[in-house]
Amino acid sequence: MPTISTDANLVAAPGEVLLISDDVHRAQRLARDLASLGRCHVHDLYEAAVPALTPSLIVSDVEELNSEAIVRLRDLLGRVRREPTPYLFLAHGNVARAEAQARVLGANGTLSAMSAVRLIHGKLVQMRGTRRSIPAATIQQATRLR
Repeated sequence: MPTISTDANLVAAPGEVLLISDDVHRAQRLARDLASLGRCHVHDLYEAAVPALTPSLIVSDVEELNSEAIVRLRDLLGRVRREPTPYLFLAHGNVARAEAQARVLGANGTLSAMSAVRLIHGKLVQMRGTRRSIPAATIQQATRLR
C-alpha cells in the first residue's frame, strides 16, 4: 500500500505528487489510485500550514470552489509551485466556469473530477513528460474503489 502523507510540515522528496483538496478523504482515495506516479502528499486546502515540499506534479480537487477557496488555492500554488511544475485542475460542476477558474490559477490541464482514474493518471503522465504504462493491478484496484 502506498504511503500517503497529510502532514503539512513534512519535507517531501522531488518527484512527489501534491494533491490539494477540500475533502481529505476523497483526496486520499485518489492518492491511492495514483500510487504508480510516486508518493502522493495530500494537503487540505483549509490547513493553515503550507506544505514544505517541491512536488513534481500538482493536482487540485476542490469541489466547493467559492471565492475563498480560489484565493486560498492561488496563494498555496504561489508558495509551492515552481515552473515548470505541471498542475492539473480537477473540475466539479459547471465545466465552462471551471475552465475559466483553471486558467486564472495557471493550470496546465483540466479534467472532470468524475473522470476515470486511468484518464487522470494518463493526463498526469503526459504532463510530466514520462511514458510509463499503468499497471493492470492499479486499474483493477481503482475500478473496485470507485
